[in-house]
Amino acid sequence: ETPFPHLEMAIWCHDVIYTPGDLDNEKNSAEWFEQHAESHFTRADIDTIVNLITITEHRHEPSSESEKLMVDIDLSSFGLERKKFEEDGERVRREFSELSDIEFIEGQIVFLESLIERPVLYATEYFQRNYEDIARNNINRLLTQYRTALMQ
Repeated sequence: ETPFPHLEMAIWCHDVIYTPGDLDNEKNSAEWFEQHAESHFTRADIDTIVNLITITEHRHEPSSESEKLMVDIDLSSFGLERKKFEEDGERVRREFSELSDIEFIEGQIVFLESLIERPVLYATEYFQRNYEDIARNNINRLLTQYRTALMQ
């Protein structure tokens, strides 16, 4: 049995509503969960899971262990080894196919810079120890590629 049952439910549901480029995906997923959970969970459980889903908006620092782990899982692809990270980046680009290359790159630069400016990318000691350096290298390399592309 998972020590974080709320976390497990939030992981399953956090991208249940996903439209590339939509800034309300987490909010919409949380609302979907809330509508479908009412007859299955207590109000306190629903509120906890909704909070875990929306913490992946990355608008404020996670505080509980579950929030920290949820955020780290959401950002885990940045810590992939280089080839897998690049493959994931290709999938992300396809998800935003409606954007021009310039629009996509500019949006990614803003997001990646917000991540790289954090004192630590990951919130848990485990992710910091095992993936922080890899993630920072991946992000810095990608930022360099994107900035170079914009200059051409």
